[in-house]
Amino acid sequence: MGTATKLADRQDTAFTAAVTAARTAESLGKQASVAKDALAVLAADAEAKLQEASAAQALADQALAEQQARSSELQAQLTTLRDSRISVEEGYAIGERKRQEEAAAEARRQADARAAAAAAAAAAAAANAAARPPANAPRPPSSGGQPSASGWTMPIRSYGSYQSYGMRLHPILGYWRLHAGDDFGAGCGTPIYATASGTVQFAGGSSGFGNAITLNHGGGVTSVYGHMYSYGVMVRTGQTVQAGQQIGAVGSAGLSTGCHLHFEIRQGGVATSPMPFLRARGV
Repeated sequence: MGTATKLADRQDTAFTAAVTAARTAESLGKQASVAKDALAVLAADAEAKLQEASAAQALADQALAEQQARSSELQAQLTTLRDSRISVEEGYAIGERKRQEEAAAEARRQADARAAAAAAAAAAAAANAAARPPANAPRPPSSGGQPSASGWTMPIRSYGSYQSYGMRLHPILGYWRLHAGDDFGAGCGTPIYATASGTVQFAGGSSGFGNAITLNHGGGVTSVYGHMYSYGVMVRTGQTVQAGQQIGAVGSAGLSTGCHLHFEIRQGGVATSPMPFLRARGV
């Protein structure tokens, strides 16, 4: 009896365990099914999100490509504009330099033309004045020779043109002023003579006269010989000279338009017309 009871108890226990296991298995199966379904839903959702992400990535890639293309286009346009601006600025600068150079060249041309015209007018005036001395101008003799009884003589013995003391239009300076002596046109190197005995008061460079000699004849009377070249001055300051002695040679130094002797007589330092002065002394 005891053994049968124990056996029955063991069978009941095994049955109960089997039922419990069956129920547990069923429960787990249901849970697995639910989990499977949930996993399927999650997988589908993940797939959808993956597709959305892929689409978004594609759109982003397209936008990036478009942006890069646009950036390249804008950069090219900027380069073109910059090059164009530089070309315009360089073109303007070149044009401005050319205009300035042309203006300067035109100014120089006009200045040269004015200078040439002034020089031509001055030369013509000088030539006309030398060729046609005033009607009242005293005409000197054609040669000098020995000093007169009063000890005076001509400063030059051979010349081709003559212009007397008086007002004239200066051939170089271009305005009217006193021509304070007589001009004797002669070839450069023609001898110049002391018009009277005296002492060399000055001999050398003398501004507008180029090189000049001043002789002091006493009594406040001096004679001046101008436009010699430096090598044409043949006396020195302080030297005593005699009437008719060669003291220099004709030149064209200083304010001169050609080879000639400018000769002055000064009384008390004031210039006077040389020919009347010499004629009054028998020359």
